[in-house]
Amino acid sequence: MEVSVVARGVRFGMGDGGLRLGWGALLLTVCLLAAGCDQKAIDTLLDVEKKPGMKAPAPTADLAAPVVPLKVAAPTVPPSPETEAKYVIDEFFRQTPDLITDESLEKLAGIHEPARGEIVTLSLQTSKVTEKGLAALKAFPHLKSLNLAFIGTLSKRGLESVTSLSDLETLNLGQTPASNEMVEVLAGNASLKKLYLNGTRVTDEILPVLAKLPNLEHLSMADISGIDGSGFKTAKGFVKLKSLSVNHTGIVDQAVLLLAKFPIEGLSMAGCPGLTDQGIVKLTGMKELKNLDVRDNNQLTIKGFSKLAGLPKLWSLSVSENRGFDDQTLKAFQKSKSLRFITLEGSAVTDQGKRALSKSNPEIKFESPRDVP
Repeated sequence: MEVSVVARGVRFGMGDGGLRLGWGALLLTVCLLAAGCDQKAIDTLLDVEKKPGMKAPAPTADLAAPVVPLKVAAPTVPPSPETEAKYVIDEFFRQTPDLITDESLEKLAGIHEPARGEIVTLSLQTSKVTEKGLAALKAFPHLKSLNLAFIGTLSKRGLESVTSLSDLETLNLGQTPASNEMVEVLAGNASLKKLYLNGTRVTDEILPVLAKLPNLEHLSMADISGIDGSGFKTAKGFVKLKSLSVNHTGIVDQAVLLLAKFPIEGLSMAGCPGLTDQGIVKLTGMKELKNLDVRDNNQLTIKGFSKLAGLPKLWSLSVSENRGFDDQTLKAFQKSKSLRFITLEGSAVTDQGKRALSKSNPEIKFESPRDVP
Protein backbone atom coordinates (compact mmCIF):
# COMPACT_ATOMS: atom_id res chain seq x y z
CA MET A 1 0.00 0.00 0.00
CA GLU A 2 1.33 3.41 -0.87
CA VAL A 3 0.03 6.73 0.32
CA SER A 4 0.96 9.88 -1.59
CA VAL A 5 0.53 13.45 -0.38
CA VAL A 6 1.19 16.58 -2.39
CA ALA A 7 1.77 19.73 -0.36
CA ARG A 8 3.02 23.11 -1.74
CA GLY A 9 4.10 21.34 -4.94
CA VAL A 10 6.12 18.58 -3.12
CA ARG A 11 5.05 14.93 -3.41
CA PHE A 12 5.47 12.73 -0.36
CA GLY A 13 5.09 8.97 -0.74
CA MET A 14 4.90 6.33 1.99
CA GLY A 15 4.65 2.62 1.22
CA ASP A 16 3.67 -0.30 3.44
CA GLY A 17 7.11 -0.36 4.95
CA GLY A 18 6.78 3.17 6.08
CA LEU A 19 3.52 2.77 7.85
CA ARG A 20 5.42 2.56 11.12
CA LEU A 21 6.00 6.30 10.82
CA GLY A 22 2.31 6.70 11.33
CA TRP A 23 -0.13 9.23 10.18
CA GLY A 24 1.34 11.70 12.68
CA ALA A 25 4.51 12.04 10.65
CA LEU A 26 2.45 12.56 7.54
CA LEU A 27 0.43 15.28 9.23
CA LEU A 28 3.61 16.93 10.53
CA THR A 29 5.06 16.96 7.06
CA VAL A 30 1.99 18.57 5.60
CA CYS A 31 1.96 21.26 8.29
CA LEU A 32 5.64 22.06 7.86
CA LEU A 33 5.27 22.31 4.13
CA ALA A 34 2.30 24.58 4.55
CA ALA A 35 4.31 26.78 6.91
CA GLY A 36 6.98 27.30 4.31
CA CYS A 37 9.69 24.84 5.35
CA ASP A 38 11.65 23.21 2.51
CA GLN A 39 11.70 19.48 1.79
CA LYS A 40 15.32 19.03 2.89
CA ALA A 41 14.67 20.23 6.42
CA ILE A 42 11.58 18.02 6.70
CA ASP A 43 13.51 14.96 5.55
CA THR A 44 16.13 15.65 8.21
CA LEU A 45 13.49 15.59 10.93
CA LEU A 46 11.88 12.41 9.60
CA ASP A 47 15.28 10.68 9.45
CA VAL A 48 15.69 11.32 13.16
CA GLU A 49 12.31 9.69 13.84
CA LYS A 50 13.20 6.71 11.62
CA LYS A 51 16.55 6.20 13.42
CA PRO A 52 15.94 6.18 17.14
CA GLY A 53 18.79 7.50 19.26
CA MET A 54 19.81 10.17 16.77
CA LYS A 55 19.82 13.74 18.15
CA ALA A 56 17.77 16.31 16.37
CA PRO A 57 19.83 18.95 14.63
CA ALA A 58 19.76 22.50 15.90
CA PRO A 59 16.92 24.54 14.49
CA THR A 60 17.73 26.36 11.31
CA ALA A 61 16.45 29.59 9.91
CA ASP A 62 14.20 27.54 7.64
CA LEU A 63 12.39 26.11 10.68
CA ALA A 64 12.03 29.43 12.46
CA ALA A 65 8.74 31.28 12.58
CA PRO A 66 8.13 33.65 9.69
CA VAL A 67 9.73 37.08 10.26
CA VAL A 68 7.18 39.81 10.93
CA PRO A 69 8.19 43.03 9.15
CA LEU A 70 8.84 46.03 11.45
CA LYS A 71 6.50 48.96 11.25
CA VAL A 72 8.23 52.10 9.97
CA ALA A 73 7.31 55.25 11.93
CA ALA A 74 5.78 58.08 9.96
CA PRO A 75 8.18 61.00 9.35
CA THR A 76 8.10 63.69 12.10
CA VAL A 77 6.29 66.86 11.03
CA PRO A 78 8.19 69.99 12.19
CA PRO A 79 6.18 72.37 14.41
CA SER A 80 4.61 75.39 12.80
CA PRO A 81 6.27 78.81 13.34
CA GLU A 82 3.38 79.72 15.66
CA THR A 83 3.86 76.62 17.80
CA GLU A 84 7.64 77.05 17.91
CA ALA A 85 7.25 80.72 18.89
CA LYS A 86 4.84 79.87 21.70
CA TYR A 87 7.28 77.29 23.06
CA VAL A 88 10.22 79.73 23.00
CA ILE A 89 8.18 82.52 24.62
CA ASP A 90 6.91 80.23 27.39
CA GLU A 91 10.42 78.91 28.02
CA PHE A 92 11.88 82.43 28.21
CA PHE A 93 9.33 83.91 30.58
CA ARG A 94 9.30 80.84 32.86
CA GLN A 95 12.95 81.18 33.79
CA THR A 96 14.07 83.51 36.56
CA PRO A 97 15.68 86.74 35.31
CA ASP A 98 19.10 85.88 36.74
CA LEU A 99 19.27 82.90 34.35
CA ILE A 100 18.61 84.96 31.22
CA THR A 101 21.68 85.18 28.98
CA ASP A 102 22.59 86.68 25.61
CA GLU A 103 21.77 83.34 23.99
CA SER A 104 18.28 83.10 25.48
CA LEU A 105 17.46 86.69 24.49
CA GLU A 106 18.76 86.09 20.96
CA LYS A 107 16.66 82.92 20.75
CA LEU A 108 13.58 84.91 21.71
CA ALA A 109 14.45 87.51 19.08
CA GLY A 110 14.66 84.76 16.48
CA ILE A 111 10.99 83.73 16.55
CA HIS A 112 8.79 84.77 13.63
CA GLU A 113 7.76 88.41 13.46
CA PRO A 114 4.04 88.27 14.30
CA ALA A 115 4.86 86.70 17.68
CA ARG A 116 7.74 89.10 18.35
CA GLY A 117 5.46 92.02 17.69
CA GLU A 118 3.15 90.93 20.48
CA ILE A 119 5.88 91.20 23.14
CA VAL A 120 5.41 94.62 24.76
CA THR A 121 7.00 94.07 28.20
CA LEU A 122 10.45 92.66 28.86
CA SER A 123 12.25 92.37 32.22
CA LEU A 124 15.96 91.57 32.16
CA GLN A 125 16.51 92.67 35.77
CA THR A 126 19.52 90.94 37.40
CA SER A 127 20.13 89.01 34.15
CA LYS A 128 23.52 88.15 32.65
CA VAL A 129 22.74 89.94 29.38
CA THR A 130 25.58 92.00 27.90
CA GLU A 131 25.71 94.56 25.09
CA LYS A 132 25.86 91.63 22.66
CA GLY A 133 22.47 90.38 23.81
CA LEU A 134 20.96 93.87 24.02
CA ALA A 135 21.66 94.27 20.32
CA ALA A 136 18.79 91.83 19.77
CA LEU A 137 16.29 94.31 21.23
CA LYS A 138 15.74 95.80 17.79
CA ALA A 139 13.76 92.65 17.00
CA PHE A 140 10.95 93.84 19.30
CA PRO A 141 9.52 96.87 17.50
CA HIS A 142 6.49 97.29 19.77
CA LEU A 143 8.22 96.97 23.14
CA LYS A 144 6.72 99.48 25.59
CA SER A 145 8.38 98.56 28.90
CA LEU A 146 11.99 97.46 29.45
CA ASN A 147 13.59 96.68 32.82
CA LEU A 148 17.39 96.59 32.88
CA ALA A 149 17.78 97.17 36.63
CA PHE A 150 20.68 95.53 38.46
CA ILE A 151 22.59 94.63 35.28
CA GLY A 152 26.13 95.36 36.41
CA THR A 153 27.61 95.03 32.93
CA LEU A 154 25.39 97.67 31.31
CA SER A 155 27.42 99.77 28.88
CA LYS A 156 26.89 102.78 26.64
CA ARG A 157 26.83 100.58 23.55
CA GLY A 158 24.24 98.35 25.18
CA LEU A 159 22.08 101.34 26.03
CA GLU A 160 22.36 102.58 22.45
CA SER A 161 20.43 99.47 21.40
CA VAL A 162 17.48 100.82 23.40
CA THR A 163 17.25 103.90 21.17
CA SER A 164 15.92 101.74 18.33
CA LEU A 165 12.73 101.04 20.29
CA SER A 166 10.42 103.74 18.96
CA ASP A 167 7.44 102.65 21.09
CA LEU A 168 9.29 102.39 24.42
CA GLU A 169 7.47 104.23 27.21
CA THR A 170 9.03 102.85 30.42
CA LEU A 171 12.76 102.26 31.03
CA ASN A 172 14.30 101.11 34.31
CA LEU A 173 18.07 101.54 34.66
CA GLY A 174 18.05 101.37 38.46
CA GLN A 175 21.13 100.07 40.28
CA THR A 176 23.23 99.91 37.11
CA PRO A 177 26.52 101.70 36.30
CA ALA A 178 24.59 104.15 34.09
CA SER A 179 26.44 107.47 33.98
CA ASN A 180 25.67 110.87 32.46
CA GLU A 181 27.48 109.90 29.27
CA MET A 182 25.48 106.70 28.95
CA VAL A 183 22.09 108.25 29.66
CA GLU A 184 22.74 111.04 27.15
CA VAL A 185 22.04 108.56 24.34
CA LEU A 186 18.37 108.86 25.30
CA ALA A 187 18.30 112.56 24.46
CA GLY A 188 15.29 113.53 22.38
CA ASN A 189 13.51 110.21 22.80
CA ALA A 190 9.92 111.08 21.93
CA SER A 191 8.19 107.99 23.30
CA LEU A 192 9.71 107.71 26.79
CA LYS A 193 7.25 108.53 29.60
CA LYS A 194 8.78 106.88 32.69
CA LEU A 195 12.49 106.75 33.52
CA TYR A 196 14.04 105.13 36.60
CA LEU A 197 17.64 106.03 37.46
CA ASN A 198 17.66 104.99 41.12
CA GLY A 199 21.08 104.14 42.47
CA THR A 200 22.94 104.98 39.25
CA ARG A 201 26.02 107.17 38.74
CA VAL A 202 24.26 110.17 37.19
CA THR A 203 24.67 113.67 38.59
CA ASP A 204 22.77 116.96 38.38
CA GLU A 205 24.39 117.62 35.00
CA ILE A 206 22.08 115.08 33.38
CA LEU A 207 18.92 117.00 34.33
CA PRO A 208 19.01 119.49 31.40
CA VAL A 209 19.30 116.51 29.03
CA LEU A 210 16.35 114.71 30.63
CA ALA A 211 14.31 117.92 30.58
CA LYS A 212 14.30 117.72 26.78
CA LEU A 213 12.50 114.39 26.73
CA PRO A 214 9.23 115.81 25.35
CA ASN A 215 6.82 113.27 26.84
CA LEU A 216 8.52 112.37 30.13
CA GLU A 217 5.91 112.15 32.90
CA HIS A 218 7.70 110.28 35.69
CA LEU A 219 11.34 110.58 36.77
CA SER A 220 12.87 108.65 39.66
CA MET A 221 16.39 109.51 40.84
CA ALA A 222 16.31 108.02 44.34
CA ASP A 223 19.32 106.75 46.27
CA ILE A 224 21.85 109.04 44.57
CA SER A 225 23.73 110.98 47.22
CA GLY A 226 25.40 113.22 44.62
CA ILE A 227 22.09 114.74 43.48
CA ASP A 228 21.32 118.06 45.21
CA GLY A 229 18.82 119.47 42.69
CA SER A 230 21.03 122.25 41.34
CA GLY A 231 20.62 120.83 37.85
CA PHE A 232 16.98 121.90 37.83
CA LYS A 233 18.16 125.51 37.51
CA THR A 234 19.30 125.03 33.92
CA ALA A 235 16.75 122.34 33.08
CA LYS A 236 14.43 123.86 30.51
CA GLY A 237 11.59 121.55 29.67
CA PHE A 238 9.90 118.88 31.75
CA VAL A 239 6.69 120.28 30.27
CA LYS A 240 4.78 117.06 31.04
CA LEU A 241 6.56 115.96 34.24
CA LYS A 242 3.90 114.85 36.73
CA SER A 243 5.87 112.73 39.19
CA LEU A 244 9.37 113.12 40.65
CA SER A 245 11.18 110.96 43.20
CA VAL A 246 14.40 112.14 44.84
CA ASN A 247 14.21 109.95 47.94
CA HIS A 248 17.47 109.56 49.85
CA THR A 249 19.39 112.14 47.84
CA GLY A 250 21.25 115.31 48.76
CA ILE A 251 18.37 117.53 47.64
CA VAL A 252 18.55 120.97 49.27
CA ASP A 253 16.09 123.77 50.02
CA GLN A 254 17.11 125.86 47.01
CA ALA A 255 16.10 123.06 44.64
CA VAL A 256 12.55 122.94 46.01
CA LEU A 257 11.87 126.44 44.75
CA LEU A 258 13.09 125.40 41.29
CA LEU A 259 10.57 122.56 41.18
CA ALA A 260 7.66 124.98 41.35
CA LYS A 261 8.10 125.81 37.63
CA PHE A 262 7.21 122.25 36.60
CA PRO A 263 3.66 120.80 36.54
CA ILE A 264 4.50 118.19 39.21
CA GLU A 265 1.57 116.42 40.88
CA GLY A 266 3.50 113.79 42.85
CA LEU A 267 6.72 114.48 44.78
CA SER A 268 8.76 112.09 46.96
CA MET A 269 11.53 113.48 49.15
CA ALA A 270 11.83 110.82 51.86
CA GLY A 271 15.05 110.66 53.82
CA CYS A 272 16.65 113.87 52.53
CA PRO A 273 18.86 115.28 55.31
CA GLY A 274 19.57 118.48 53.36
CA LEU A 275 15.91 119.47 53.46
CA THR A 276 14.80 121.92 56.18
CA ASP A 277 11.63 123.79 57.16
CA GLN A 278 12.61 126.57 54.77
CA GLY A 279 12.51 124.16 51.86
CA ILE A 280 9.17 122.68 52.93
CA VAL A 281 7.64 126.16 53.06
CA LYS A 282 8.67 126.68 49.42
CA LEU A 283 6.50 123.70 48.44
CA THR A 284 3.48 125.97 48.82
CA GLY A 285 4.34 127.36 45.40
CA MET A 286 3.54 124.00 43.76
CA LYS A 287 -0.15 124.59 43.10
CA GLU A 288 -0.64 121.30 41.21
CA LEU A 289 0.85 119.10 43.94
CA LYS A 290 -1.52 116.25 44.92
CA ASN A 291 0.70 113.59 46.49
CA LEU A 292 3.61 114.37 48.80
CA ASP A 293 5.97 111.96 50.57
CA VAL A 294 8.34 113.49 53.13
CA ARG A 295 8.87 110.43 55.34
CA ASP A 296 11.94 110.02 57.51
CA ASN A 297 12.91 113.69 57.78
CA ASN A 298 13.25 114.20 61.50
CA GLN A 299 14.92 117.59 61.01
CA LEU A 300 11.53 119.03 59.97
CA THR A 301 9.18 120.67 62.47
CA ILE A 302 5.76 122.25 62.76
CA LYS A 303 7.13 125.43 61.16
CA GLY A 304 7.41 123.69 57.84
CA PHE A 305 4.75 120.97 58.07
CA SER A 306 1.93 123.33 59.02
CA LYS A 307 2.39 125.28 55.78
CA LEU A 308 1.55 122.16 53.74
CA ALA A 309 -2.09 122.48 54.82
CA GLY A 310 -2.31 125.43 52.44
CA LEU A 311 -1.65 123.37 49.31
CA PRO A 312 -4.93 123.67 47.38
CA LYS A 313 -4.86 120.21 45.70
CA LEU A 314 -3.00 118.10 48.28
CA TRP A 315 -4.77 114.72 48.31
CA SER A 316 -2.35 112.38 50.12
CA LEU A 317 0.47 113.12 52.57
CA SER A 318 3.04 110.78 54.12
CA VAL A 319 4.87 112.08 57.20
CA SER A 320 5.75 108.72 58.76
CA GLU A 321 8.95 108.46 60.84
CA ASN A 322 8.92 112.19 61.58
CA ARG A 323 9.09 112.91 65.30
CA GLY A 324 8.58 116.58 64.54
CA PHE A 325 5.03 115.94 63.35
CA ASP A 326 2.77 115.93 66.44
CA ASP A 327 -0.84 116.58 67.46
CA GLN A 328 -0.42 120.33 67.19
CA THR A 329 0.92 119.97 63.63
CA LEU A 330 -1.92 117.66 62.66
CA LYS A 331 -4.41 120.21 63.90
CA ALA A 332 -3.33 122.52 61.05
CA PHE A 333 -5.00 120.13 58.56
CA GLN A 334 -8.45 120.19 60.14
CA LYS A 335 -9.68 122.72 57.61
CA SER A 336 -8.06 121.15 54.55
CA LYS A 337 -10.62 120.76 51.75
CA SER A 338 -8.55 118.45 49.54
CA LEU A 339 -6.64 116.09 51.89
CA ARG A 340 -8.06 112.54 51.97
CA PHE A 341 -5.15 110.31 53.09
CA ILE A 342 -2.36 110.78 55.62
CA THR A 343 0.15 108.24 57.00
CA LEU A 344 1.53 108.91 60.48
CA GLU A 345 3.38 105.72 61.55
CA GLY A 346 6.43 106.60 63.61
CA SER A 347 5.36 110.23 64.07
CA ALA A 348 4.59 111.96 67.38
CA VAL A 349 0.83 112.03 66.73
CA THR A 350 -1.29 110.39 69.44
CA ASP A 351 -4.68 108.66 69.25
CA GLN A 352 -6.21 111.75 70.80
CA GLY A 353 -4.81 113.87 67.99
CA LYS A 354 -6.26 111.48 65.39
CA ARG A 355 -9.70 111.58 67.00
CA ALA A 356 -9.65 115.36 66.99
CA LEU A 357 -8.85 115.44 63.27
CA SER A 358 -11.52 112.82 62.43
CA LYS A 359 -14.11 114.84 64.32
CA SER A 360 -13.37 118.07 62.47
CA ASN A 361 -12.60 116.49 59.09
CA PRO A 362 -14.12 112.97 58.84
CA GLU A 363 -13.13 112.54 55.18
CA ILE A 364 -9.43 112.15 56.04
CA LYS A 365 -8.24 108.52 56.43
CA PHE A 366 -5.10 107.49 58.30
CA GLU A 367 -3.70 105.23 55.60
CA SER A 368 -2.00 105.23 52.24
CA PRO A 369 -4.24 105.47 49.16
CA ARG A 370 -4.52 102.35 47.01
CA ASP A 371 -4.80 104.31 43.82
CA VAL A 372 -3.00 107.60 43.31
CA PRO A 373 -4.76 110.01 40.95
